[in-house]
Amino acid sequence: MKTSTYSAFSLLSFIILFFFIAACSSDDDGSPLPAPMLEINSSLTANEEGTLETTAGDSISLNITIEAPAGFRSVSASASLNNQPADLPFPSQLDANSDEVNVDEDSINVEVVLNFDIEASFEGDLVLTFIALDDIDQSTTATITIRVNAAPEGVVSFTNIVLGGQRSTQAASLNAINGSTLGIETAIDNSELVDIVYFWSEENGNSLASPDSRTLQAAFPEVEELLIKNATRLQRTVVTQEAFNGIATAEQLRSIASSLQFQSDNREVGDLAVGDVISFLFDFNIADDDFGLIKIEEINDTDGSGTITISLLIPASIAE
Repeated sequence: MKTSTYSAFSLLSFIILFFFIAACSSDDDGSPLPAPMLEINSSLTANEEGTLETTAGDSISLNITIEAPAGFRSVSASASLNNQPADLPFPSQLDANSDEVNVDEDSINVEVVLNFDIEASFEGDLVLTFIALDDIDQSTTATITIRVNAAPEGVVSFTNIVLGGQRSTQAASLNAINGSTLGIETAIDNSELVDIVYFWSEENGNSLASPDSRTLQAAFPEVEELLIKNATRLQRTVVTQEAFNGIATAEQLRSIASSLQFQSDNREVGDLAVGDVISFLFDFNIADDDFGLIKIEEINDTDGSGTITISLLIPASIAE
């Protein structure tokens, strides 16, 4: 009787164990595959605070790796700047057919390479959010935050500006805001636009002057008729032609000019030579007014009837 009871018990235990193993096996086979794994790396180096940092207008690269055991379907992206929606500098939806995406044969391991420029107007915290989606609608989200510093103010360059002497038919007056030239009659009617005037004299040779220069008015009497005589101030610099050509920011330009300490009597610069770089203050009567630079490119004048050719640099913020 004991043997029969023991056998029945063993049989029952075997049956329970069999179904338990079968149930576990069934659970393993039917369990969903894990959601995608998503990792973002950038070409940027973190600052001392551990923040990724760049400057507006700079080029950067993002390398996104995705592991999708259930198969890769797509990755989507969105952007915000200072908690406000922002435009993306790359496609918002990418899949296996996108040029930026590389997928292995099993559609599991994915690499997304994004090369783009930060919008020039951006400043603040740029947050890029990426969502990886697999073939069974599972998703994973990852973000990267980039501190975007404002781009430095640039400069505007005007080249091949030709100014004629007081005896030339070529315009002698310069509007330094837009690089345009004005003949004397136009200058008299629009005197507020005249910043600098070219002239020649036996005493000073080829010269650039402020409209309120007495030396200019003695050599070029018509200038006295300008109702408004802007108080432009000019000084020769030691800046080389190569250095002038390399100026890319308003800060560089202002640094050169501000070190010269313009005075009230800096009304003209004479004895000009090719390669000279002249700094000028737009209006001596306005506190902290802005500066510009002029490079002498060519001189074809020995008596006031010829011309000179100049290049002009001014801060982008004041250019018209």
